[in-house]
Amino acid sequence: MLKTFKRFFLGFIMAILVLAGGKKAAADTNSTNFDGFTLGDLNGQDGWTSGHGSSTCPLYDVAVVPNTAGFANFGTQSLRISNAITCGSFNDQTFSKSLADEAGETLAGSSAFSGGTRQPYFEAQWDFASTVPGSEQPGLSVVASPDRGDTMRMSWLQMQDTPAGLQLNFEDYQHSISNFVLTPIATGIDRTVPHTVKITMQFIDGAENDIVNVYLDGVLIHTGTSWEDYFRDFAGGIPFPVDSIMFRVAGTAAPATLGNGFLIDNFSSFSGPVPVPGGVPASASSGPVPVPPMIDVVKVPSPLALPAGPGPVIYNYTVRNIGTVPMTTVTLTDDSCSPLTLVSGDANNNGALDANETWVYTCTTTLTATQTNTVTATGFANGLSTTDTATATVVVGAPGLPNTGVVIPPLIHVTKIPSPMSLPVGGGMIAYSYTVTNPGIVALSNVNLIDNTCSPLSDPSGDANSNNLLDVSETWSYACRTNLKTTTTNTATATGTANGITATDSASVTVIVSVPGLSALPVVPGFPNTGTIQMNKTEANTIFRRSLGTGARGADVKALQTVLVQKGFLRIPAGVAYGFYGQLTRAAVKKYQANTGLPQVGVFGPLTRAKLISELGD
Repeated sequence: MLKTFKRFFLGFIMAILVLAGGKKAAADTNSTNFDGFTLGDLNGQDGWTSGHGSSTCPLYDVAVVPNTAGFANFGTQSLRISNAITCGSFNDQTFSKSLADEAGETLAGSSAFSGGTRQPYFEAQWDFASTVPGSEQPGLSVVASPDRGDTMRMSWLQMQDTPAGLQLNFEDYQHSISNFVLTPIATGIDRTVPHTVKITMQFIDGAENDIVNVYLDGVLIHTGTSWEDYFRDFAGGIPFPVDSIMFRVAGTAAPATLGNGFLIDNFSSFSGPVPVPGGVPASASSGPVPVPPMIDVVKVPSPLALPAGPGPVIYNYTVRNIGTVPMTTVTLTDDSCSPLTLVSGDANNNGALDANETWVYTCTTTLTATQTNTVTATGFANGLSTTDTATATVVVGAPGLPNTGVVIPPLIHVTKIPSPMSLPVGGGMIAYSYTVTNPGIVALSNVNLIDNTCSPLSDPSGDANSNNLLDVSETWSYACRTNLKTTTTNTATATGTANGITATDSASVTVIVSVPGLSALPVVPGFPNTGTIQMNKTEANTIFRRSLGTGARGADVKALQTVLVQKGFLRIPAGVAYGFYGQLTRAAVKKYQANTGLPQVGVFGPLTRAKLISELGD
């Protein structure tokens, strides 16, 4: 049974490698069931180490042992470890075989302990069981930490025995309180049977945003963060990569556990791209979950003030693609200035706003009074739309400040990026990163940033001169993590004040959470986009079997979109595929609901389904 599992696991990893391009550098894996090891001393067997280094500590109670417990999925041998003997050291503890490719942030510290091609993701999985399944081993505790082979642990997961059963505890470092937080994440675990634990780490460049997930028997039980900010706050300023698991026994020893403790088996570790549904790396351009586009616009008037009275103002706009997919049908509209003229930016003349490309627009108008106006940028990709707005105030004829004669209004800008941008069925943890800048010419006080669905946001970094002002040259960075279960569009709003005027800017992003059950949907005739569909009530009742909302995909979404097109409520841009319920479809459903007297909620729910089906023939 174990050999079958091992072949399956290795086959799964090879499938990931093939999907990622088949290159060894794209992913790396180790696995062992300890069956081929020599009984006794673990040190030096297949890259595993224990008791190495220059420590003065005694040898720990660690050994490769026969599987006398009779756990069927453990094969013939296992690793046994207890904390009967402990020591405060690190590099002589028990380490799994190092991966060839370390995992960590781009700027994580390097050393001779790890290397290879730096990857953004690490995971390790193992089975564990008590050697005394019928009773508690008081004081038994072993800590497993992703590490690189020395003292630079990046996370902490404790396996413990208690009167109520086995227990898992997790400890992460939280920058907001400058301390570690210990959290019991699973209690009363049945000690009579083995259990599978997995820890995954997604390393994201920047502070307070790494994502650590812990699974027990295949179920996500906790999401936390890494120890990255401990190293930033107290130990040199940079975090470290990982390539192995340290099984550490320290603190108060439990001598009665000598020769017993925990059994460890079916160990595996992996580094590579961040996995997404279907086993396709997050960096791949295709996959079962569409990647949403992200657009960003900055608006700067020149001049910002007309103290002498009415006059001309030139608005300058920069539009950026801050996502990973090119956007088509990019539009820019200002609520009080037209026409807007594209000055530069489409370097390859393909009509698409490519990733990391910046387009520059301008518009000129005459203002006769102080005015605050807004520009809206829109783009499309993968059947989804994205928008961003920027607001600016120009003061006309206002009384001046002492010694200047001019009131200069402030400007503020916020950019928000989620990681990852899409999630599998059931959702998961998202890390949002924010940058707040000052595109104006006066420093901002009382700067504040809020997110309508994520809190708390981290304290900002970037106030270089510590004056509590967002100066023109500064960029303030924030972070926030939250768990999403459904497709979510949320908004961050930044505000700042100068010269008695408050500047505001917002940024909205969408994270797609895949919807289950699409494979069972019927095939709908009349597609691709140029086709038509004629349904009667019976057919419609077969096709529309569920409620549809933002993020839904499938044949029923195609059918709904075609009906909405035929009724004149929806227009899909050329080159955009049908079948994904994005912002365009949501807006079209709201129009249909308004037209038919239904609540305008933008969801194709029971009332809307019944109304649409009632309009069809028999």
